[in-house]
Amino acid sequence: MKYRRGGVAGTAFLNVFGVIVDGDVQVVERDYTVTGGGGSKAIITFEEAPLNGADIRFCYFTSDEQAYPQDLHADPKVKPGAVRGRNIVIEIDGKRAGGGQTFTLDAAVEGEVEREMGTEDIIAYLVKGTKVEGTFTVRPKDKDDFFKLLNQITGVSRSEVFGWFNDHTVQLDVKIQNPKDPAKILKTVRVSDAKFQTPGQQAQVNTATDFAINYASVNGDFSEFKGEAP
Repeated sequence: MKYRRGGVAGTAFLNVFGVIVDGDVQVVERDYTVTGGGGSKAIITFEEAPLNGADIRFCYFTSDEQAYPQDLHADPKVKPGAVRGRNIVIEIDGKRAGGGQTFTLDAAVEGEVEREMGTEDIIAYLVKGTKVEGTFTVRPKDKDDFFKLLNQITGVSRSEVFGWFNDHTVQLDVKIQNPKDPAKILKTVRVSDAKFQTPGQQAQVNTATDFAINYASVNGDFSEFKGEAP
């Protein structure tokens, strides 16, 4: 199947889309040309032949039925279910963090697309950095529980003064339990270099206080594991 360039009035067609060689986006009519297609076999000819063993990927449209490499949702009886807070455990350096109320993790890739004159296609994507951050909201049961948490995220003993700036990194794990069998872990989300900011809320006497503690990954990455993390 072919794609008409320029809309309904266009007279040029594309039969192959997004050719990539070893991670580099190739530009049609500059890095390669395509002959055939539109019902017949499309042939890609490179201006410079890729090296032997190069990873070459491309995309095309077809009306032919295709089989996926693996079954998707093979068993219709298996339905995704909601996991409530009682089955979500937050651990800092392998020890459970008490008082948790909510937890968020946001990940993003900061970058911009690269274009050039003479083609409407994106020729590259410039990655400027990655970002992983979130908030762990806690409601300590008492002051001792609160200072225990501060010790976990800062490494500073309660007998010392906690500074405003924290440069201590910890391993942050979010373990999701099987609601039917909490001894089994369905998934673990890990931030191996999490750095928390000490909370700055004001507490009031005889009033329950939630502390929103922000954190971020130093290297801007996180990992997901099926079951327990190794």
